[in-house]
Amino acid sequence: MLRWLWLFLIFNFLEAGVNLDFKDGMRAYIKGDDKSAYDIFSKLSKSNDANGQFSVAFMYQYGYGVKQNYSLAYVWYEKSASLGNGGAIYALGYFNYYGLGRTQDYKKAYEYFKQADTLNIEKASFFLGTMYFKGEYVLKNLKKAYEYYSRSTTLGDSDAQVNLALMYINGYAVDKNMTKAKKLCHDSYYGGNVEAKSVWEKYELWSY
Repeated sequence: MLRWLWLFLIFNFLEAGVNLDFKDGMRAYIKGDDKSAYDIFSKLSKSNDANGQFSVAFMYQYGYGVKQNYSLAYVWYEKSASLGNGGAIYALGYFNYYGLGRTQDYKKAYEYFKQADTLNIEKASFFLGTMYFKGEYVLKNLKKAYEYYSRSTTLGDSDAQVNLALMYINGYAVDKNMTKAKKLCHDSYYGGNVEAKSVWEKYELWSY
């Protein structure tokens, strides 16, 4: 599953001006030749190619073609982010949020997610919603949580859809609406979110 995550991310966060070498790296990765893919992306990354840097970071994060190394992944995400790659900016937020290879830092996570959110990165909007929902670094604010989950849902994030469904089910910052919750949960499930099924069954959304 994670192998295909890179394809999803790279197609969503791809910077303009993809060169032929990068396409060769993509083909190697798709074939499962991680070592060749890494070598190609590594060469590109050293010439300030944002897509190459993002890809090297991803391979270090998950251990494809190289030994997993969160610290090196972070370094390459930083380099890609400095060139404006939205996916890399989001990844820096993710690493700080979960404390991957570094001390957990909600403040930095929030700042990176805010930056990525302005670039329409749906996962950044999702995490901002979660931070406002839980009161992580920011004061708990269900209205803002609802707004960010709604934004992330509009951008197509299945995790945000199920969380927004729960807000409609429980009436958090919004009137209870089981019909809207039903649609959101349905869309979330078919978008790949496994939690949506349990929410669907627990609240018997099929009956609305």
